Amino acid sequence: MRRRLPRLGLSALTLLVAAAVGAATALAITAGLLSSAHGTPSTLRDAETVTAVPVIQREYDDARAVEVGFSMGADGVLQAPMAGKATRFVCSAGSELASGESVLSIDGRPVLSLATSVPLWRDIPVGASGADVTALQQELARLGYEVATDGTMWPDAIAAVSDLIHRAGDTDFAEPIVPLERVLWIPAASTPIKTCTVSIGASVAPGDALADTPGALSSAAVARLPADLIEGARSLLIDGESLKVSESGEVTDAAALQALALTPSFTAALGESATSVSAKFALENPIEIAVVPPPAIFAVEDSNGCVLDRDGKPYRVRIIGSELGQSFIVFDVKEAPAEVLLKPDGAAACE
Repeated sequence: MRRRLPRLGLSALTLLVAAAVGAATALAITAGLLSSAHGTPSTLRDAETVTAVPVIQREYDDARAVEVGFSMGADGVLQAPMAGKATRFVCSAGSELASGESVLSIDGRPVLSLATSVPLWRDIPVGASGADVTALQQELARLGYEVATDGTMWPDAIAAVSDLIHRAGDTDFAEPIVPLERVLWIPAASTPIKTCTVSIGASVAPGDALADTPGALSSAAVARLPADLIEGARSLLIDGESLKVSESGEVTDAAALQALALTPSFTAALGESATSVSAKFALENPIEIAVVPPPAIFAVEDSNGCVLDRDGKPYRVRIIGSELGQSFIVFDVKEAPAEVLLKPDGAAACE
């Protein structure tokens, strides 16, 4: 007769499972202890102490924020070149007159706007010479015409002026000279208008005022030079323009003054009746510097200091600036070390 095994109750089964889990846990703990006896897991080990850091080389322009003060010349006046009735005059405050174009007609004849460094004062025939001839030739060349610029009037310049007058609408013009009465002198290639004093239908005489122009930019200079500047030629950086300046921060170059006058910052300053614009005063040719953490520099006196390479060799340096927690230095030798000690403890002098 087959004997039946006794059934285990729920409580007894629970005890058996708990015992098994406990045994497994004990084995795992034992294994862990045995493992730890052979070494600390890599994730729990202390990070290696950093004793040296690389020397990073970069270019540095020593750009400083400055204010550039400027002065304007007296307002100018555009004058009628001949007598007659203004049959056309495209003029409004704030608009600009472009050299080589025409906005004025007197008695139905277009008058050519021309910006010359010397105002024209006479009719100019072939063979004439002088500063006014040179100025006219240079402006025609700037407008894209292939003309001589030797100060003597040649047929090529006569032909260029005739072409401009034809383009302005007078296709019958065929004079063998540059007639003074057909030229409206303007002071710049793009001349802004402040006020218009003549309207269409008005009668004018030679020399009568047609419009007023604001004074041109006459001078500009850094208001206050920053201290401790790195030696070297500098330029002003304004709205993407790089303008040449003297050692004292003055803008003396005519082309640089003209470029400054065309920047949005300058235009905005004029609109606000301001007398200065913001700019960066930077080295024209950036120098190469080294970047290191401040703790790497010791024996600091004024702007001089010292660093140690990984082997403890000292190097004299000059501190020229800092940014975002890093010091900018220049070594007194051409070959800078690849690394410097982060904390040169115990070093007192640069020996």
